[in-house]
Amino acid sequence: MFPLSALHSPTLIYAALAVALPMGALAIASGRALPDLPGPRHWAAAAVCVSGALVLYITAGASPTWSMAADVLAVVSLILMREGLAGAAPASRGRMLVTVALLAVFVAIHLWFGQVEPRPERRAAVASAGMALAALSIVWELCRPAGRPAGLVMVAGVMFVGMALGLGYRAVEMALGGPRPVEAMVLGPEAAIPLLFVIAAQVGGGAAFCGFAGLQVIQRLRTTQALLERAVREDGLTGLASRRAILEVLRTEISAARRQGHSLGLLVLDIDQFKRINDVCGHVVGDAVLAAFGSCLAGNIRAADRAGRLGGEEFAVVMPGASLADAERVSERVRLALGGIAVPGLIDPIAASIGVAILGTADHAEVTLLARADRAMYQAKRAGGNQVAVDEA
Repeated sequence: MFPLSALHSPTLIYAALAVALPMGALAIASGRALPDLPGPRHWAAAAVCVSGALVLYITAGASPTWSMAADVLAVVSLILMREGLAGAAPASRGRMLVTVALLAVFVAIHLWFGQVEPRPERRAAVASAGMALAALSIVWELCRPAGRPAGLVMVAGVMFVGMALGLGYRAVEMALGGPRPVEAMVLGPEAAIPLLFVIAAQVGGGAAFCGFAGLQVIQRLRTTQALLERAVREDGLTGLASRRAILEVLRTEISAARRQGHSLGLLVLDIDQFKRINDVCGHVVGDAVLAAFGSCLAGNIRAADRAGRLGGEEFAVVMPGASLADAERVSERVRLALGGIAVPGLIDPIAASIGVAILGTADHAEVTLLARADRAMYQAKRAGGNQVAVDEA
């Protein structure tokens, strides 16, 4: 069996520092790159605390004041690790109050056995027990949120469970074993086991932190991608399909109508006197008119139809399977419904010129059918507006 006395505690402290410093630098870099992600900030603070504790252990020697400060920093670093692993699920107020209360009790007992009634072995027992409880709280945090990779949770959990069990055993041994030399507990062979646990916790916790932070980054990238895709395919003001999306729908429906021998209708609508609305009533009212127009359009077309905004005050409705009579009927319904819209600040009722085109044999691309419906819309506008015109080609 490997003798514990063969382990050199100062060397283990340097090894722990060699692990803590790069992890802290990685956490700081992650926090700067993702300032709204809470995990990196907590982990960077944990790395600072554990590095400070290790430096105090190796420089303070048997000084009770500095070794007590190192013990407190070690416990605080484990608490910060737990909060860092919590990631996007920040601690509740109640849990933080309990944590602060337990930390205050730990510090008070530590001070008692360090200053009031100096008992180094009892102080070491309290320090080990505090670290063991903090390690168990990390295990609880690891297992609490759903959706985390099971393998990563298991690996990190085993390390922290082992740390809690080992430090718990050391706490009992220190409490029941009688007086010990202070130097042995700080830098001697008896300090080797907790130092090994510190290194294991850094490695396990660091792997879990990197894995969970990476998972959060991936989830945020997916959310951002979904939002960007939605912005490309949906008009932000009206909620209708964007120009790109409605033209894709038109292209798809033309192909389907050709294959299946179905009819296809297309409406192009343009709000009458929209420039005057903006000039006289203001662009805020103009935006409200566009939003109301989009809502009215979506509420008065058929369930199978798809409406979109081509740009500015021009809209389109793709009508799969619609005959000319269907398209005219829907156009007239929309035209009449527009007159009943009330927009605060608008002087005149909303009106639109509507052009209707039905897919013909010469319409081999969406631009051809769109041009015909657009031509009919301008025909309605030249005739005075607020009416429906049909392209008979």
